[in-house]
Order: sequence, then C-alpha cells, then structure tokens
Amino acid sequence: MDPDVWANDQQRATAVVHELGHVMGLHHEHQRHDAAAHVKFNCPEVRGYAEAKKIILEKRRLPADSDYFDKMQCTDVDEASAPDDRMTFREFYNYKTVGNFDWKSVMLYTSKSGASRGAVVLEKVEGGGTWGWNYEPSEGDVAAVKLLYPDVTPQGGGRPSKPPK
Repeated sequence: MDPDVWANDQQRATAVVHELGHVMGLHHEHQRHDAAAHVKFNCPEVRGYAEAKKIILEKRRLPADSDYFDKMQCTDVDEASAPDDRMTFREFYNYKTVGNFDWKSVMLYTSKSGASRGAVVLEKVEGGGTWGWNYEPSEGDVAAVKLLYPDVTPQGGGRPSKPPK
C-alpha cells in the first residue's frame, strides 16, 4: 500500500478497512451485478485507459477505430482482457449480491478513485452527482459480514451475531 496515494491518515485507515473487507469476502459495491443501474463509469477518465484500450484491441485483433471497447462498462474490461483459458473476475469469485446498492459502503470507491487529472470516474446515474470517502463500514457492510460469518461471537463482551440456542 503506497502511503502517498491518500491525502491523510483517515483515508489511509479507510483503505485498510476496505482491504480487510476484501479479506472477509466483500467485493466492490460499484462492481455489483446491478451497478449499472446506480453508477455511471466514465471509463476514458481512468488512469491508463488509452493504454488498456490499445492492448485489448490488439489482443482481440480489432481495428483501432473499433467501437468494441467504448461500448463496454469499465467492469467488463476484465472479461475482454482475460486470456482465453482464464476465468474472468465474475466467474472466479461467483459472488452474490446482498441487499440494496449501498452508497455508504466502505467498499464503494470515491467518484475520483483511479481518475486521471482529477476527473470524475464514477457518478450517480440518478440525478448525476459525485461522492467522497465512506470512512467506516456501513450497516450493509456489517450485515454482509454477519451473513458470511453467522456463528462468530465477538471477543471482549460484544453481542454474538446469532443468539445462542
């Protein structure tokens, strides 16, 4: 983890919590199966977009003026760039969507995450608009972890996630 990527200690701590979410089995909120109904990806604003586009078009033996890449969602790039004998992100993880889209999730990137020149990469479909950092796990994040680990009892006097029988 590069400490120069984040502006302050709170953002660095949030990045650690986000990565721990992955360790516990959570995936990015903006890559859910229903994400396109909530989040618009401005793919050309992602750092390295032009280079990735060139590589994928060459791999697929498509002309440089092909609209193949432009019609894709940013989340489809994994499928397009995967070697033919490798499973894609979605196939490998076969993840399940839990609950409604969670704008407060610590697993949701900020609108400018991965952006070049301070541009906006992600914006709300409904009404437009952007969002910043979610500094702590949301109720939805906690519920998803409890769903994954229903029989875990917190240490130090916390309440169990499942009542004892």
